[in-house]
Amino acid sequence: SSYDNSSSTYFRLSERNNQNSQKVIFGKGNLIKNGNLAMVIVVGTMLDAVLQAVEGLDVGILYYTTINPFDFDILNSIRSDKLVICEPYYGGPILSKITENFSGKSLRIYSINVPKKFIRSNGSVKYHDEFFGFDVLSIREKIKRAIGEP
Repeated sequence: SSYDNSSSTYFRLSERNNQNSQKVIFGKGNLIKNGNLAMVIVVGTMLDAVLQAVEGLDVGILYYTTINPFDFDILNSIRSDKLVICEPYYGGPILSKITENFSGKSLRIYSINVPKKFIRSNGSVKYHDEFFGFDVLSIREKIKRAIGEP
């Protein structure tokens, strides 16, 4: 059988889903929260952990379900000189888009992603979250360092 609804359809092939449901428009970013000290760009399944990690921090949350096409309009409307990119894969795809888009502007960019090295360990999702620093406490510490909080 086939699935044809005449539009793009997204299938998440992951053990994890975000528990906080968001209204998603294909190819559009979703501003979840405003903040003054930095804008945290979150991709896919990292949303729940990031939302928990930023509780009480004065940072914004911009959520993307797709990086191609990438919604520059919403990103361009953000007035922050600090960006924290949280992507659940090897870093780079969003960073290259941002650096091209903001060429000539002064930005401080921090990344939370899978390191570019060969991973030789197996384990559960929880194990990998802790290994890569995708658990709530690790994400919170990285974001706090990015915004200059102890």
